[in-house]
Amino acid sequence: MRRINTILVLALISCPISSFAEDKKEPRSLSAEAAYLAEKGGKNGWVSEEVTLSKDDGKQRAKARLLTRFEADEGRATGCLLLAIDYTYGSRDPGRRVQFELVEKDGKRSIRIIDGRETSVLEYAIDADKLTLKGGVIRKTWLGWDVDFTKATSFKTGEK
Repeated sequence: MRRINTILVLALISCPISSFAEDKKEPRSLSAEAAYLAEKGGKNGWVSEEVTLSKDDGKQRAKARLLTRFEADEGRATGCLLLAIDYTYGSRDPGRRVQFELVEKDGKRSIRIIDGRETSVLEYAIDADKLTLKGGVIRKTWLGWDVDFTKATSFKTGEK
C-alpha cells in the first residue's frame, strides 16, 4: 500500500511539471513571424478597427479602416508592405508599397516601416488572428495621411 501511495504521489508531482514544460513555447524567429504575418493575412491582408486619419496638420480628417498586407522575403524578417485605406463611405484606395523589417530590442518586437528615407517603428504583438500595433504617429506614410498609433490599434485578418 505504501508503495502504491508513493507511486501515485510521484505521478501527481511529475504530471504538472511535464505539462508546464509543454505549455512554455519558444517564440517564433523574426523571419518565421514575417512569413506568418504574410500567410495569416492572406490575399486581403490585415484590417484595422476604425481609426481617425488626419492631413494638413489636422485640418482635414477622415474615419477609415487601415489595410495592410505583408509580403515576406523567403527566410528573412523583411519584405514589402502594402498600405491601403478603406473609407467608411465605401471607397477604397489602391494602396502603395513600402518596405518592412521586423526587429527585436530589449525583448520587444517591432516593425520598422521604411518609406524611402523616412522610417517609422511600431511595436507589434500577435495573438492568434489579431495583430496589434502601437507606437507614435506615422506621418504621411499611409497614403499621405497621418495615423496616430499612440494608442494600440487592433488588426484582424481580412480573410473571410
